[in-house]
Amino acid sequence: MVVGTPTQASFDRTQARILIVDDQEMNRMILERRLRMDHFSAITQTADGQEALKLLESALFDVILLDMVMPNIGGYDVLCAVKQNPDLQDIPVIMISAEDDFNKIVQCIQAGAEDYLGKPFNPTLLRARLNASLDKKFLRDKEKRYQEQILAQQKLASLGALTEGIAHELKNPLHFVTNFAEISIELANEIVQYAVQIKEAQDIEENRKNQTKALSISEIQEDLVKKVKILETNVSKIVEHSKRADNIIRFMLDHSRTSGGKFQTGDINKLLEECMTMVFAAHKSQYTIFNVEIQKIFDKNIPKIELIWQDITHVLMNVIDNALYATCIKAEHLTKQKSKKTERGKPCVLMSFYMPRVILSSVDKETTIDITIKDNGIGISKENLKKICDPFFTTKPSGDGTGLGLSMVHEIIQEHKGSYLIDSVEGEWTSFQIILPKKQ
Repeated sequence: MVVGTPTQASFDRTQARILIVDDQEMNRMILERRLRMDHFSAITQTADGQEALKLLESALFDVILLDMVMPNIGGYDVLCAVKQNPDLQDIPVIMISAEDDFNKIVQCIQAGAEDYLGKPFNPTLLRARLNASLDKKFLRDKEKRYQEQILAQQKLASLGALTEGIAHELKNPLHFVTNFAEISIELANEIVQYAVQIKEAQDIEENRKNQTKALSISEIQEDLVKKVKILETNVSKIVEHSKRADNIIRFMLDHSRTSGGKFQTGDINKLLEECMTMVFAAHKSQYTIFNVEIQKIFDKNIPKIELIWQDITHVLMNVIDNALYATCIKAEHLTKQKSKKTERGKPCVLMSFYMPRVILSSVDKETTIDITIKDNGIGISKENLKKICDPFFTTKPSGDGTGLGLSMVHEIIQEHKGSYLIDSVEGEWTSFQIILPKKQ
């Protein structure tokens, strides 16, 4: 897709919301007059830097014309406050000043200012720099919306890709429930028949005092006890697999609903367990070679923490999916090597020493919860490790990955004010550590 320069049809600059911040009333009047001559209408002005920050918190603006030198709080400090605020940092700021201090101009540009205007104002230069800043903002906003759409699609895909495995996982308990229920019905019918036989045999025994019949009653009773025990086992299995199916359905429902970006309290160890179950099921149905050992080392002292659980589910599923994928690919690769050597008549012990393994661990730190997902799969090269979280970058073959998974993980962890560490040795192992603050 080629993105061109915004046109009047796609972007009406005159509708831009402009904030003028200057302690000199005459300068504010001149600027507003110039802007209105260029058909800009949504103009707000203030004489104070602190007031400007309050306005920015309560209203949306597309560009800020900011005087560099003001009393109380100067333009540079206002600029820094804007650029340090995640909600405001994308608003272009054009610094204005009568001073021709090159070092101060450079300092402002380095702090994030979009451009600079000198006083007195040159109408042509004002128009050109304002329009250029607005065009850049329009393109940034468009790119941000596009990235948000991709992120939303990737979140759906991360669960959608597991549909086959989850369906397979649901079929197993439901199959057991059906079979055990049918057998239980048959056993119940047999028990009823045995009860009738015992009554008849007891009547015969009382009438004839026949020892042989007495033994027959004993045998029937023993067989009856066995069938009752089998029935009891079947019923417990029905309950067990029904609960398992119910848990899978609950998990799917819980993590398919939109959370609305709300932080809620929950158990991170339980979520780790659930995510592993779902992703494991997906891989089990997908790969011909799947014999992965799962080790869980969970800190039981971890308190419940506030997270956006739907988003963290996507993170954990994505990282666990990558870990399982890495071990499966390594196992397949080693198996192919073994087959080739065996065909040539050479002994091969490649698979004898390799056991695919994924380790999930959680640790309660003073201010954070540290989650580590480590595998002994194919690993990542040093070159790829540097760009592994870049959008659209993937080490998987074409068609196997979009390159958006870890980019999504990066965004979500940042939203939670957390961090992550990725370490790997190519051909040996990869460790992905997620560090989440206990309090948001």
